[in-house]
Amino acid sequence: MVLADPTRAPAAAAAELRKACATAPGLWTGVRFNPYLWPEGAQQGKWLADDVGMSLADVCAELKLPIGVMAFGGLGPLFPSIEKLCARGDVDIVIDHWGFPRAEPGAAPSSSLQFDDAAFAELCALGRKHGNLHLKLSAHFRVSSSSAPHADLQPRFDQAVAAFGPDRLMWGSDFPFVQLNGGQEASLETIRSFAAALAPEASAAILGGTARKLFRLPSS
Repeated sequence: MVLADPTRAPAAAAAELRKACATAPGLWTGVRFNPYLWPEGAQQGKWLADDVGMSLADVCAELKLPIGVMAFGGLGPLFPSIEKLCARGDVDIVIDHWGFPRAEPGAAPSSSLQFDDAAFAELCALGRKHGNLHLKLSAHFRVSSSSAPHADLQPRFDQAVAAFGPDRLMWGSDFPFVQLNGGQEASLETIRSFAAALAPEASAAILGGTARKLFRLPSS
């Protein structure tokens, strides 16, 4: 994903993003909106969906590039702007790391993490409401309170499937950080085990099909 710069004026930010994508045609599969690059004043207001965010989203819609959002500081403050972006209806939104639903979003990964069920429930409600909102099931160690296979995430996985459907869920490795936290195969096996009761086509979507379609990746 190419990182958008929200510190410029709306037209300049959009022009810079369009130019970055044009210099490497076909390289970029999405655009990263880092909420914490937004000026403080915007953070207290519309945040990702201010005039700059909407101008950047115009480019994403034009180029058919999904917007990825990482909520390292917690989902709560981002919900209004995420919903505004979703309400456009012309661009796909991807939320990383299960939405990062932690009660202590700034803390380091540990076994004492508390899952923020209220925030996750609100995220699932948005998933039911907006068909262009996607969720990446990645970096389990960052949101789980137990080690692999992260059994505490199974009921949350079931909630996500019910809210988003398999065609808007995707596994992600959180590479390279996953190498220090159980490894990529363990991360993948966790989702395989969670999806074991689903139909084969649903499991296949979560384990690769959704990502290939959304990011326009080759099938092999």
